[in-house]
Amino acid sequence: MHALLRTLLAATVLLVAAPAFSQMTFFPEELVVTTSALNLRDKPDKSGKVLEKLPKGAALTLAEVMNGGQYVEVDSVSGLWLKVKSGTKTGYVFSPYVSGTYFLCMDRDIVNDPLPPLFWYGIYVRDSFADELRQVELHRVREYNEFFMEDVDVLYTDQTDTAKYIIGSAYPLKTGYVGNLGLFGPELTYYTSQLAPGAMLPIHPGADVQDTTEKSTFFLAATGCAQFGTYDDYVRVTDFRLHALEMVPDQPTRRQDMTGWVQAAEGLNPAVNLLWYGDLDGDNKPDAILEDAPYEVGARVSLYLSSKARPGMLLHKVCEYFYVID
Repeated sequence: MHALLRTLLAATVLLVAAPAFSQMTFFPEELVVTTSALNLRDKPDKSGKVLEKLPKGAALTLAEVMNGGQYVEVDSVSGLWLKVKSGTKTGYVFSPYVSGTYFLCMDRDIVNDPLPPLFWYGIYVRDSFADELRQVELHRVREYNEFFMEDVDVLYTDQTDTAKYIIGSAYPLKTGYVGNLGLFGPELTYYTSQLAPGAMLPIHPGADVQDTTEKSTFFLAATGCAQFGTYDDYVRVTDFRLHALEMVPDQPTRRQDMTGWVQAAEGLNPAVNLLWYGDLDGDNKPDAILEDAPYEVGARVSLYLSSKARPGMLLHKVCEYFYVID
């Protein structure tokens, strides 16, 4: 992915999504207040009664995106009204003043919006066979972009080398070893990173030197039917499904259907790739970064964490970002 062709397309808050609302739209379920004080109102309107003044850093749970996800303007600021839960209270907040608790982007990305006030980390190559997580500081550099033919803001860290990915978190993450890819990637380890029908790729948290902890290995398995279309010679993929599996000896296989998070628009073949895996949340279970192309105009990269998995699940999507495909 060439940095010149990547751009963050979503607003600061809703850079992420969940299939609870639609197969094609994802919104973060865990939110945090990013402004000094935010009104929790009794209806999705500025005239609504204030139920509570939420301080910066307050944790919220998303219940519903209002108005079918249509953006509105409040005091010349564009955003979404969100129904949220704050402790025992349920009310409405305006989206520009909250953020998802996780954020994913790329080193030297083009940034259009202010970054949320989170803890920032980069995934870096530690050595040939290991990746590490470093806490970083981010800054913007104004640079001329040949693709857009104008100056743009480019994201840089305070590190001399380039991060594989940049992770934002509302809570501190443990730095140091996070996986055993190093200079290698899934496409080199498994000879392919594509999760096309028939593919079954293992992901695991890895183990640092002298680490003898027993850890889980998950598998990402894709199924479906690939055949020529009825009226053309293009190969069409139908009934595509993506599953996460955990197979433990002498125990039933645990399986999770992840298809809703990688659903392509009608008429498009699914295109899912495993970009990275390791252990970002420190629970000794694998986390993953996947890429898919739900629309013709761009692709998205999404972070899945095992620690955020709901009962009966193995992984849960916590954030995503889009980039433009030329």
